[in-house]
Amino acid sequence: MYRGIKGAKPRGAAALLRQRRGAAALLRQRDGTAAVEFALLLPVMTSMILGALEFSGIFFSYSAMQTAARDVTRQIAVNTMPQSEAEDAVRARVPGWMREAVQMELAQSAPGDPNSNVIEMRLLVPAHAATPLHFFTRSLDWELVTRVEMKQELPFDGDEA
Repeated sequence: MYRGIKGAKPRGAAALLRQRRGAAALLRQRDGTAAVEFALLLPVMTSMILGALEFSGIFFSYSAMQTAARDVTRQIAVNTMPQSEAEDAVRARVPGWMREAVQMELAQSAPGDPNSNVIEMRLLVPAHAATPLHFFTRSLDWELVTRVEMKQELPFDGDEA
């Protein structure tokens, strides 16, 4: 036991006791934890939100492509639109951010025989052009593709009642 001044402890023990109290106080202190947690989670949450927005843009573009291909193919099949107007009609029906990137292929199985003619339309758009946001699709090298086949209807004569 220490026999010095009454109530005094050796310097080494006093310093150790102060260090323990200081470390315990630091562990109990919560002043900056919210800021640190926010800084750690911000990039993750931002990536998730931007990814969801970009995915929804791609999904919307794909849905618009399918609708445009179906509508234009239907108009050609019922003889209300000539094939020469098909590409302009498709571009008018897709979102503005992908109009220039749409590639259309139109084929007929038997153009001279409306009884057996099948019209096929295929639309292609690169993934990076399918969304107005380009956070994750910049580096992707894939395409959105939609394909529609429709049998041509016989022209209406007007004589049948």
